[in-house]
Amino acid sequence: MTNPAASLKPLQPLMLGNLVVGSGSLVIAGILQPISQELQVSVAQVGQLSSVYALAFAIGAPAMSLLLSNWCRKRVLTLALLLFAAASLWGAVAGSYTSLIASRVLAGVAGAMFSPNAAAVAALLVSPEQRGRAIATVFGGFTLATVLGVPLGTYLGLHIGWRETLAVMGAASLLMTGFLHLRLPGNFHTAPVNLRSWLQLGSDVQVVMMLGVSLLQIAGTYVVFSFMGPFVMQGMKASADQVALVMLLFGAAGFAGNWISGRVIDRVGSARMAAINISLVIIGLVLVAVSPSLGASQVIFMLLGIAIWGGAVFAINTAQQTRLVQHAPQLASSALPANSSLLFAGQALGGAVGGYALASGLSMAALPLVGAGMAMLALGVSLSVSRKVSKSAV
Repeated sequence: MTNPAASLKPLQPLMLGNLVVGSGSLVIAGILQPISQELQVSVAQVGQLSSVYALAFAIGAPAMSLLLSNWCRKRVLTLALLLFAAASLWGAVAGSYTSLIASRVLAGVAGAMFSPNAAAVAALLVSPEQRGRAIATVFGGFTLATVLGVPLGTYLGLHIGWRETLAVMGAASLLMTGFLHLRLPGNFHTAPVNLRSWLQLGSDVQVVMMLGVSLLQIAGTYVVFSFMGPFVMQGMKASADQVALVMLLFGAAGFAGNWISGRVIDRVGSARMAAINISLVIIGLVLVAVSPSLGASQVIFMLLGIAIWGGAVFAINTAQQTRLVQHAPQLASSALPANSSLLFAGQALGGAVGGYALASGLSMAALPLVGAGMAMLALGVSLSVSRKVSKSAV
């Protein structure tokens, strides 16, 4: 009998690579204030650093999948981590907001090379019945980033300096490059990606709808998360230390939620798991939004809402990636980069919507309701595509 733990052990360098990439990409949300103060730009402008990263990722994922289609996946993953290290170190020494923006573009492209390929290799390393758990394990690096990398980076950025935070991220990426090169087994190649495979992807209405779910649900989260540092400071009258603790709560809940989902998804089903977690995101965001009206219990209910929201949001992507692979395994080489692309396009969209809302005079406290509205659209599309899949299977 195959030992599940042993079969998942080769996934460790992929998971830890996502830990580094996730930490380097998400930590910006927690250190907006010091960047804003040093570079003398508004918080709303600095919040767009996350959007720029996300947009570069969104464009980079399909572009890199085409350009590097014939490369060994291990080579692609190694190069991606090297580029991410270079981008982080560039950001650490950036002398202007423009230079920092450019460094985030490079980081986004590097992330686009790493994360979709890590998921694709994970699917190749295990048997079909373990794909859901394998993808959850690898994507668990992102949720682990919210538990470890983001709170520690936020604390470092708010107490020592945001440049030091980016320098640490760069050094960690260099170390992880060596670890992955030594520990990732095999000489993996995925199915070639070309224009024809992308056209096939676009012609499958159910796949397109699944990808739309990824776009909308993450946009709903990033309406708020792009401004998480200032949001927590204003909403809870929190200090820098408390902001780091809230980020830790969000990440710990995310890690737990993804861990639980990864162990039940192959039994419950990926479509149902996606719907459950999107519903929980909506509940969490609404609870955060109404907490200011709850008087003395405000902080408790806001923290509860953040925990519910954080516990569900990362598990959605695990379900979505598994859903795509199960629905159209022959299109996985293009579907997974497309999903990652739209996830980050959704982050850019969410950040832009949040920034526009603030610039238009909407209060920071109202952002969770805007995000919940976008998540509701995602839930509607998800349930609709589930019905279409059920009908086609009859």
